Amino acid sequence: MVNNPYNPAFGAVPTYYVTNSWISDKFLSGLDNLTDKWRETIVTGIRGSGKTTVISDIIGKAATRDDVVVISGNAGTSELLPEIVAGMQRKLPRLPKLKTLGVKLPAIFDLGFEMPTKSASFRYDIEDMLAFAQTQGVTVVIAIDEVQKHSEALRDYVAAYQQWKMQKLPVATILAGLPSAINDMLNDDVLTFFKRANQIKLAALNEQDILTNYAQVFGDRVPFNLINEMAEGAANYAFMFQLIGFNVWLMNKTAYTKNDIDSALEVSKRGLFKAVYEPMMTDLSQNDQRVIKASLAAMDGNVIVYAKLRELTGMNENSISTYRLRLINAEILTVAGRGLLKYKQPYFKEFLEAYYTEI
Repeated sequence: MVNNPYNPAFGAVPTYYVTNSWISDKFLSGLDNLTDKWRETIVTGIRGSGKTTVISDIIGKAATRDDVVVISGNAGTSELLPEIVAGMQRKLPRLPKLKTLGVKLPAIFDLGFEMPTKSASFRYDIEDMLAFAQTQGVTVVIAIDEVQKHSEALRDYVAAYQQWKMQKLPVATILAGLPSAINDMLNDDVLTFFKRANQIKLAALNEQDILTNYAQVFGDRVPFNLINEMAEGAANYAFMFQLIGFNVWLMNKTAYTKNDIDSALEVSKRGLFKAVYEPMMTDLSQNDQRVIKASLAAMDGNVIVYAKLRELTGMNENSISTYRLRLINAEILTVAGRGLLKYKQPYFKEFLEAYYTEI
């Protein structure tokens, strides 16, 4: 059996990586110009929208260049700064152009070098390595995933990064995180430098691209009316596009029926609920969750009536408007008209009905 061409695993670059590959191309081409806006890029979107995949794509494409090295780190760990130092110590000396030339490395590249324990040490350690990279015509990309709220390590990183940029050192960065975390970062008084960064909000996929892809992959095995059902089921969402394709392919049939496709869609929805919506709810504060749970009872048809939502939560106008804005920034709710809201993500109402029936 041919390997499944769809991959719903977070962070992996799937065989069919539609619409967002242009981001990595733009970012890498921007490295040729010190003033290019793409050298400081922030990518945001909900879980499953493809943020980590963008970083993985950049790492993969950068590997074909001998003048770029990518150092990756996760802002969700307490070891972010030492990880960056260790990454540079290991990766810079291994660039083919440096190994071929037999360049003598400064002492800081000794793997026994003591890791920084203070942000000031981190700044100057990286500064020394960037200065060396500059002499060799190498640009260092620092990619940080899972940007967190109130991260001291991230604050130290951004403060140091600003100094490296002022010295025109060969460094670029790409940050990725959930909308609420990115919003928190940009509103931090210490991190105002990144308000000027290039911001990319991952867009929904194009339904025609999804339809075309499914038709090409499954061909005559799936009738076109069912291909159309698959494309509609993906709801223009990158994770669902991969999930549905993965689950249909997994059945390994020479001819698919409507029952097969409906079954794959249901399995995919459950995968979406578990991998995306459950963690999304866990990340919310108790009052955020309270508002979300009450939204089900505040629905009139397909929209949520804001006045009824306020009544059900028992919150005053200031409180309910605060949580309304928070949930819009988190891309869970969106405005549907005057005094009306709706769920922004596909199948979110079904998820709430299945798991959260009480306020």
